[in-house]
Amino acid sequence: MPSPFKAWRRGRPPAEAREAVPAGERLLTWGVCEDGALVVATDCSLLLPEPGGVRAVRWESVAQASWQDDRLEVVETGGGGQGRRTTVLSVPVPGALPEALRERVTATIVVSEHVDLVGERGARITARRPPGGDELTWVVTFDAGLDARDPSLRAAADASVARLKGQVE
Repeated sequence: MPSPFKAWRRGRPPAEAREAVPAGERLLTWGVCEDGALVVATDCSLLLPEPGGVRAVRWESVAQASWQDDRLEVVETGGGGQGRRTTVLSVPVPGALPEALRERVTATIVVSEHVDLVGERGARITARRPPGGDELTWVVTFDAGLDARDPSLRAAADASVARLKGQVE
């Protein structure tokens, strides 16, 4: 099997990158992990290597991504009552991944506003739209130290969401 490092130098995506792209998505760029696995960016998702295959993370589900040296850290939003999931990879050959990641995640954000609920502590309210989609997904992330189960805090956050929805939708 040809090395993905050699494919990167030639500028052509390796077969593994092309084969990982889900039907209906377009390959944008890829990077090579320390172990030779690939991280692939498509127009709709970020494909992360994991044991036994690849996991697709939709761009609108990336809460945060950061690059430091060769290290990529991706934090996914916790959907359906689940906690956030963090993936950390060593990507010594990132190619254009940092730029694609920044552009694709930013393009999904329609609204991102911090609202004060208790003094200066509060919640970040974010509305995201998937690539090519129309429907907005609203996410409320409470600041550290605030209990998201507190009914008065939930009510205040819900009122802020309603206000923002009225401005956007």
